[in-house]
Amino acid sequence: MARRAKPGADTTLSELGYWTRMSKLLLFDTRLSAVDRLVYEGLISYANRTTAVKGDASIFSTFVGSDTLAARLGFSTRGVADAIGKLQELGFIERTLRGQGKTAVTELLPLDDVYPSDIKKLRAAKAKKDKISVSPIRLIGNESD
Repeated sequence: MARRAKPGADTTLSELGYWTRMSKLLLFDTRLSAVDRLVYEGLISYANRTTAVKGDASIFSTFVGSDTLAARLGFSTRGVADAIGKLQELGFIERTLRGQGKTAVTELLPLDDVYPSDIKKLRAAKAKKDKISVSPIRLIGNESD
């Protein structure tokens, strides 16, 4: 009998591309429901084309349809369509219709556009952290100084 390899023994799920990583800004955004967040992550999992570059950020796009996304995520098509509408309204995505019988092109916009002040604060904090220098420590109880 052939011995089965344990999951991850040779290849991790991340190496296989079977995960997505959600931004904490998105995760804790109270404007979004759990369905909105999962639909956004579903869109990310299908996004595989860079359509433009804006500043330092690439804009990715996908042609995945609401029906496919609904079936894969276990939601109704109406629920996915509502989430897509909300994500579009809040500036997370842009959708362009391609014509009758074709799925829309969905572009995932940089989160810098959605959370400009939060990302500015995060970048400033990181820059400050990177510049922190260690000052000499004066030992307490050393009376000879």
